[in-house]
Amino acid sequence: MPRVLSTKTILDRLRSPYKKYLNKYEKKLRPTLFELLAVQGFASLLYLPFFDADTDDQLQQYRATWLGKRRPGEKAPGGGPDGIVRAHEFFILVKATLDTSSDQWARKFASALRHAKDVTLNIGANVADVYTVLLATKLHEDTFQAVKISNETNSNKIILLELNHIDPSALIPIVLAVETADMAFTIRHVEVRRLLLNLIKCLKESGSLDDYRRKNVSCASSWQEEVLKLEKATTIAVRSYEVMIRSGRNFVAMSEILADLNRQAMLKKYFQKIRELIHAQTVLQSLEQESLVAEKSEICTTGETVFVPIPFSDFDGRSLRRLKAIKQIHAARGGMTS
Repeated sequence: MPRVLSTKTILDRLRSPYKKYLNKYEKKLRPTLFELLAVQGFASLLYLPFFDADTDDQLQQYRATWLGKRRPGEKAPGGGPDGIVRAHEFFILVKATLDTSSDQWARKFASALRHAKDVTLNIGANVADVYTVLLATKLHEDTFQAVKISNETNSNKIILLELNHIDPSALIPIVLAVETADMAFTIRHVEVRRLLLNLIKCLKESGSLDDYRRKNVSCASSWQEEVLKLEKATTIAVRSYEVMIRSGRNFVAMSEILADLNRQAMLKKYFQKIRELIHAQTVLQSLEQESLVAEKSEICTTGETVFVPIPFSDFDGRSLRRLKAIKQIHAARGGMTS
């Protein structure tokens, strides 16, 4: 399997593809590396193992595969997608280009859409479960108009994504999505699919590329807030549990947990995104919901709540029992998938 990059590295490269990544390499290598980055971005977003054409492991049902080769730096075969992402219940075909010219659609993207039907057949997927993502550092208006027409007339739906190579602080849907996956401990694949469908709807309702740029940022920002709220309890519970275990003590006070959580830059950003504050009640509810406390009590003199963290073996055993029960439910109706 190719070397796994940290999500932070991938985010830095997506935010500033030339400065943080491409400019370090010869010009002839940059298109290949941009393809690679695009597929790595979706691997990070969906928590999937990443492969290239040489290392692809077909025994892994869910994976992200770049169709190029890391060594000796070969691009994906021309005409088709650059990568195939196999998520839970859907697929993403990824095509990326550094071309920003007026014939961007004809030269780089049109053939990928034509081949999407062949790829859909080859991977044995239902056409309604396959999404084609076209990614560029800058999209052309003609590409937008061509995709708009294509989505109205073809069953293979296209999502247009753009990286802002000028302003690394700009809000960009793919960056917001990967950032969400990085902040939350879990993110359901169904939520990523919902984002793709929302972006398709935004494109349909947009009259121009500039209009789409505004709407897709709003769409992705709203999606991010919804997902982070959904995953808030798990995130707070795990971070709070980490504080308790790191203390090395049997009992840890609420005030100590809150103080530590409020010092964590990632959590500060998380709660800014959902426009909430970290309260004691949030910590208490999250720890109890996720069953990460074995016992809670109050200090007689102050009334402050203290917690005893659940032993790992207890949590692990409970998680395995829950997973086994869910598997048995699916197996009983013949719908269990690996």
